[in-house]
Amino acid sequence: MPAISVIVIAYNEAKTISRSIEAILKQSFDDFKLIVVDDGSDDHTSAAVKKFNDKRIKLIRNKKNLGVSRARNIGLTNVSGEYVFFTDADCIPESDWLMQGVTVFETNNCMGVEGRTLYEIQSPTLSDRYFEIPEGKQYCCCNMAYRRDVFEDVGGFRRRYNHALEDRDLAFRVMKKGKLLFNPSMLVYHQHVKWTVKSLLNNAKRAKYTVRFVKEYNDRSALVWRIALPRLLLDAIFPMIFFRYKIRRLEDLLMLPILYLRAALTRLYIWKTAIEERILIF
Repeated sequence: MPAISVIVIAYNEAKTISRSIEAILKQSFDDFKLIVVDDGSDDHTSAAVKKFNDKRIKLIRNKKNLGVSRARNIGLTNVSGEYVFFTDADCIPESDWLMQGVTVFETNNCMGVEGRTLYEIQSPTLSDRYFEIPEGKQYCCCNMAYRRDVFEDVGGFRRRYNHALEDRDLAFRVMKKGKLLFNPSMLVYHQHVKWTVKSLLNNAKRAKYTVRFVKEYNDRSALVWRIALPRLLLDAIFPMIFFRYKIRRLEDLLMLPILYLRAALTRLYIWKTAIEERILIF
């Protein structure tokens, strides 16, 4: 039985998942199985996975898109071994990613290990889907690992956060049982990906899960609480975006009105969910 299970969920990630899988298969620690959950993609994600002729890969294809919580829970029903590692289909782990996580587990009494996530390019612009976690304490499943028995104690990912913050919710429940440690050498790179109109507008929906999280955990961290700051309201009514993002190409300028629309939608989701959850957020 492999010592580690790696779970990658993917939804329409045909353009990025091959590089992610290639990096996982080249790990210096090779006693693992890779569980890829294609969450109802309507592109060639599954076909990209099937091109890899490696017995360590198990592909699960959902008939329809179920959301990240449900998809990760499906992955968890197929794990084996002592540790479960998570990354995303648009991330590239360093070759010693698994070894760095296992070393922390075997030298510390902890429930999980969080790694560091950096963006693939050094100078992103407004149209880039920029994402970094350089310091930790964000607990995103682009770079997290847990002892397998943790899930027997706290359960899996909750559907209350089926499309966002499901990983942070899990971490907060796990921390009631034991420590989560940060290892900056457990490194993954987020691939250089551009925003699309659809992905940018869908990103606004994350606001409602943030409001739920603030209510449940009273979490005022930078990751969660920033969404309620007046800055986002200003984005919807004043061109503050010009002062915060690098604009170098025509595609950056073309994305500006969509960013304004996202800011307005984000604010609407905040207010709507705040009313539903009976919490005061401006």
